[in-house]
Amino acid sequence: MPKQTSFTTKVITPMGGDNAGIEVPTKNLEELGESRKPKVHVMLNGTYKYETTVASRGGKYLLTFSKAHRQASGLNPGDSVAVKLRLV
Repeated sequence: MPKQTSFTTKVITPMGGDNAGIEVPTKNLEELGESRKPKVHVMLNGTYKYETTVASRGGKYLLTFSKAHRQASGLNPGDSVAVKLRLV
């Protein structure tokens, strides 16, 4: 079974503007293995799913969360979100 981890956080705008993301705590990233930029399946609030690669920006590990994903999921910056990650 692929490695997985889960946590609760908020949707953020780390670079300002219309760019949003979800910060991955270092502890949770370490639970997925040695890579600092793994490709992951993302599940938000138990219902919305997408696939992305963890990115590193400004010393933080982030999941990109595009405007299209925000509209489809109904989530916006500042919203609390339950996140489940599983390695691809």
